[in-house]
Amino acid sequence: MRRELWTCENGNPGVEAIEAIRKSRLDLVFLQGGQLPFVHVMDIDWIEAAGYYACLHVGNDTHVMRRTLELERDLGEERFGRIHRSIIVNLERICALEVEKSGEYEVVLKNKARLRLSRRFKKGLQSRVNDMRKRIPSPIAD
Repeated sequence: MRRELWTCENGNPGVEAIEAIRKSRLDLVFLQGGQLPFVHVMDIDWIEAAGYYACLHVGNDTHVMRRTLELERDLGEERFGRIHRSIIVNLERICALEVEKSGEYEVVLKNKARLRLSRRFKKGLQSRVNDMRKRIPSPIAD
């Protein structure tokens, strides 16, 4: 499906368009270079903080939006979780948790990205991943 970028003559987006899309919670829309790129929320692999900006990692692309990681609330706690004070991850993209020789954990994503898991968020992440896996039916029938 082709996504179009909405722009206005003065480069500012229409407020109604932004609000309608934000309410749907399916796409993120933000001003980037005078355009409004659409980023489907479930396409986001992970997000990292960069000061007052959030870097959205979507496949091989990185989109920068002027927003702090308070964005986590808008994305939905059932889909995304914080693994570090500066990193939010799409829970469905997690492939494994690996323990390093130092005892630190890394989150390995399906796209092979490796992200540091802080001790502060380890227990919560393990619980959420276990809960998520319980909801997914087993492919082996009894």
